[in-house]
Amino acid sequence: MSNVNRDTINGYLAIFKDYQPMHPELQAQVDDLGRRMYGLADAHSDPMAFFQAFSQSGLQEEYSALMGKVVMADMGTAAPDGTVKTDYSDTPAPEVYSVRQFVEQYRIPYEEVKKAGYRKRGEKAYEELRALADETEDMQEAQLQIEERRLLWNLVKEDSLDIFQPILEAMDPLQAESLPLEKHVEVYLESDGDEALTYGLELAENEKAALVGRALSRIQLTVLLAGLLMDYWASKLTAQNSGGQGPVGQKALKGMIALRLAARKTLGLLASDFGLTFADLIQDPGLMIWLLVPKNADELGRFKVTLHPQNIRAMEDLVGEIQSDLTTLELLQRENDPVIWYALIRAEGRA
Repeated sequence: MSNVNRDTINGYLAIFKDYQPMHPELQAQVDDLGRRMYGLADAHSDPMAFFQAFSQSGLQEEYSALMGKVVMADMGTAAPDGTVKTDYSDTPAPEVYSVRQFVEQYRIPYEEVKKAGYRKRGEKAYEELRALADETEDMQEAQLQIEERRLLWNLVKEDSLDIFQPILEAMDPLQAESLPLEKHVEVYLESDGDEALTYGLELAENEKAALVGRALSRIQLTVLLAGLLMDYWASKLTAQNSGGQGPVGQKALKGMIALRLAARKTLGLLASDFGLTFADLIQDPGLMIWLLVPKNADELGRFKVTLHPQNIRAMEDLVGEIQSDLTTLELLQRENDPVIWYALIRAEGRA
């Protein structure tokens, strides 16, 4: 006899201890199975020979069946002795579930939605479902209507939109931060079931990343361009006033030349990567605002404080000269009008 063999059987039989006490008839079956399993274990000194014999003996199948009876008896889904009822011919047919009883189970969630006051889409979806009780008394017909009109799905869809859409409406639709939620709402609007929603949201996750990445890249280039144009104008003004002489004048002149090259390169990137000219940029409100150094005036960025809008025309003029073939000397001889304001309200002696 091998201890390994007995230890294996001990592992099987130990589980029955969790269901003690059990019905005497079940206990007798457990004891009988245990005797036969130990008998087989003791009959083989070689564990490998035992495992092969055990797998061919049918004892494992008996064990599984008996364990099922014990568990069902313990849960009350079978008689205490493990007997499972299979003949229900003497059981009266269950009461037919009426359409009104079915829709009544949605009364409490409907009242909660209605109480919120703003969840109008969800409220309407619940009302359409509850109206079935007035349209038909045939439960089969009601089920067909529920499926064809997607009434249960609409409870999920419309109530979710009641939550997401107000948030989206409160956000600035021109900014990249609103794109993920906008895509999320779009998927809910287009989905007609759980499967379509799950699939749509999975696809949207990849699309969201691409949309936001592209939008942020455009914004970053626009912000960069705004900084370059403002610095270019400041350097040019200093170079004009100093004649490019002295340490300050020379530094300003070099800065003006370098900033012109940098601005040209940035404009080139906008054109090559996004197909945007400066004229396109200032026609797009979501990009144009970044030329004016916006700051959020509310939590969701719906309202913003910016520099003076005159700067757009001033920058348009600067872009024209930066992209021109004018020499540096010709640029210095050229006066700019309008000029850039570095604050919303013009200060005395400062543009």
